[in-house]
Amino acid sequence: MKMTSSKIFSKVAIALTAFSSGLILSTPVDANEVQQIPSSYINIRETTFFTQGREKFEAEIRFLTKINQKLTDNILKYDPQIPKQQEKLFLQKKSQSFQDDSNVNKSISLMY
Repeated sequence: MKMTSSKIFSKVAIALTAFSSGLILSTPVDANEVQQIPSSYINIRETTFFTQGREKFEAEIRFLTKINQKLTDNILKYDPQIPKQQEKLFLQKKSQSFQDDSNVNKSISLMY
């Protein structure tokens, strides 16, 4: 008896699943249907809508150009003289260090 009821239940479940799947797949989808918008949703002052949008857009452009100008004003400028000056300073320090080292060596040799 249990075998019979489980077989019946499984066959009914399969039949219901197949029927509901076929029903779902056969229902048409109306995605391309044009829907009417009630007139109460439409803003009567649509000219101000576009004017305000243009003004906000232009204000955003002005804001972004100001930021861009501030950023470009602080760009580090390259001066070709700086590496030459740095090299001169390096050579001066190197020669001074060499002289200091030679003085230390002379003082050490005098001690012995």
